[in-house]
Amino acid sequence: MAKWDLKVLCCAWQIHAQSVNCTAAGRFADITDTTCQNYTLCVYNSSSGNYISYYYHCPTTSMLCCAWQVHAAVNCTSAGRFADPDDTTCKNYTYCVYDSSTGTYLSYNYVCPTTSVFNPNSAQCTASTNYVCNVTTTTTNTSVCTSDGYIADPSSTNCSSYIECVEIDGSYTETTYTCPDDTYFDPNTTLCESDYNCTSSSTFTCSSAGRFANSADTTCQTYYYCVSESNGTYLQYEYTCPSTSVFNPSSAVCTTSYTCTTS
Repeated sequence: MAKWDLKVLCCAWQIHAQSVNCTAAGRFADITDTTCQNYTLCVYNSSSGNYISYYYHCPTTSMLCCAWQVHAAVNCTSAGRFADPDDTTCKNYTYCVYDSSTGTYLSYNYVCPTTSVFNPNSAQCTASTNYVCNVTTTTTNTSVCTSDGYIADPSSTNCSSYIECVEIDGSYTETTYTCPDDTYFDPNTTLCESDYNCTSSSTFTCSSAGRFANSADTTCQTYYYCVSESNGTYLQYEYTCPSTSVFNPSSAVCTTSYTCTTS
């Protein structure tokens, strides 16, 4: 009796993938597929130096989901890929997709392949040798932090970076992040926004180093941080306390126990 060699033929087709832009070798889910059965295989072509993309469909009883829709760390205000500001390894990013049926953006979290990191400038995963992860974490005794949360980076003159404040055993750990290109840190929303105007119309002028209440703010939530420079001048920054706290001018910190008396 003849023996039949039964083989499964897996059909794939090479395409310019609409949902996956190959920047590293591997398999990546099709985020437009709600069944989690379609994915793209990215293969590096050494002769051309580019990636070849193949579109696959999982068997009926299986699935591949490499992305998950979430309330991402990145607030999607435009379509594209944006670095996760909470990831100090520079491997996580959010893919923002415009949903025309609702007029909103869908957000999907991704993780770059093991040997790569996410470059926010090119919005792609790239070899760690091609991009230096510029997220740094430092602990200092002269902290600009007064409470847990996100504040503007006082060393940034163009609102392009911000600091995450985390209190640990009575001291603050400061982690500095950089906003995606063409976005600016808004101290009021504590998000990187594309429409934020990085200017200050304040009439307050620093005359000494420290934190000072904004007398024009009837909510007592904003204050000024004055930093002394070596040339005798002062750098001035405006901050907003977290939503559940106000600025106490006596202790010069954001607190929940202070009663706002400004009227």
